[in-house]
Amino acid sequence: MLWQKFAIDILSDIGRYKNSGELLDIGCGIGTLVNEAIKKGYAASGLEINPGGAKAGREKYKITIFTIPIEQLLSSKKRWDIIVLNHVLEHIAQPVQFLSDCHKLLRNDGILYIGVPSYTGWTAIAEGKAWYGYSVDQHIWQWTHKTIREVVNMAGLSIVNAHSKRNNHYHFGGVRGKIKRLLYRFFEIIGKSDQIILIAKSINK
Repeated sequence: MLWQKFAIDILSDIGRYKNSGELLDIGCGIGTLVNEAIKKGYAASGLEINPGGAKAGREKYKITIFTIPIEQLLSSKKRWDIIVLNHVLEHIAQPVQFLSDCHKLLRNDGILYIGVPSYTGWTAIAEGKAWYGYSVDQHIWQWTHKTIREVVNMAGLSIVNAHSKRNNHYHFGGVRGKIKRLLYRFFEIIGKSDQIILIAKSINK
């Protein structure tokens, strides 16, 4: 249910800009977002480098999940209206090149959805060493609003919308938990959450 809620939230953001078309979720895991997108009428597929995750998704949802490198996907000449990069860029060694490749996979009027954790968000600061986003064994980069904007622009993309959002990883019980939930909701309202969401499009192609 948690991953399904993530997917529905992402599709809600995307729907404000494109409520139909072909969608590719890069780093799709088992394809929960792909499955939810299909339910909403998108022609959706995924790209996942973990063959086990891709296999599990195909079996569970009966969806299309590619396991080829993004460079190979580029050579196929296939293009999409929407590309999703949710919590992917923090794992990528060359984020500008990767975003440039994603840019090439978009149709002329396509959009790119990007979600990344931000270590300068007040939620991250409040969580301290327990913050999920540090993940030093997995995350190569730590993002701020400034740095993510810079790499997106360097990749030839124009930012249409940028905002701060709560991450649904947080589940708290008891009175202290209720206080934390209210506090983190406040951080979101004032734009200080630990997750940055960007909608970008091509500057020129």
